[in-house]
This record gives sequence, C-alpha cells and structure tokens, in this order.
Amino acid sequence: MDVNFQGVGERIIAKIRERNLKQVDVARATGISKNAISNYISGNRIPDTEAIYKLASFFSVSIEWLLVGKEYYPTKSENLIGAEDTAQSDVINVEDKAMIQKLLLLNERQKGRLEERIDMLLLEAMGDENPTIEDN
Repeated sequence: MDVNFQGVGERIIAKIRERNLKQVDVARATGISKNAISNYISGNRIPDTEAIYKLASFFSVSIEWLLVGKEYYPTKSENLIGAEDTAQSDVINVEDKAMIQKLLLLNERQKGRLEERIDMLLLEAMGDENPTIEDN
C-alpha cells in the first residue's frame, strides 16, 4: 500500500485557524513542543505516533484524517455491532468538545480551581448539602 503523509501540517494549521488558536496554545494543551508543531506545519517532520494521537484528540478528528486527509466511515452493520444501549450521557457533543479543549489549555492550578467550582455547582444541582463525590 502506498501511503502519502503530505499535508499533515496543512491539516494541523487549518484546525488551528478554525479554532482561532496559536501554535503555543496547541503546544500547551497537548504537551508537544512549539518547535515540533512548527516543524509539523512546515512539513519538516511528520508527527510520531504519540503526537498524532494527541493532536487528533485535541482537534477532535480521526488519526486517519490527520495523517492522510481521509475519513473512515463505518457501515451500518459495523455501527450496530456492540452498540448495545448507549446512554445519552455517553455522547459528547460539539459544545462538550469545545469545553474540553478549553480545559486542556489551563494549567494544573487553574484546573484544580475549576474542579472545586464544578463540585460546588454539582452540590447545588443535587440540592444536597453534604453529598459524597468520589474520585475515579
């Protein structure tokens, strides 16, 4: 099979522009150095497996799309295999993905503060003054 990985950098920069980000934002969120991201965009380097995974996850795209610009779409029968009861809460929508991407841009201290605020909001929503929230 002849695979051509040209265009990875173009797809990365397209996603950066689509989300009005800077390369440094992507670097912070993914843990990939800004220099490496610059090299991917310029075509000087192809991202390694870990970088491809991190970038695809961050941009909410498939690894296949990021590498070769094509998507794999499962057939109806493939979708049905193992698709027992999928709860609505298991589905991540576009707004949820955008919120997760913002979370990834925060430092550890900010994430801790946000987690505390989320816990307070959950307490309010549950209407219980002392519920137990367990860590996973």
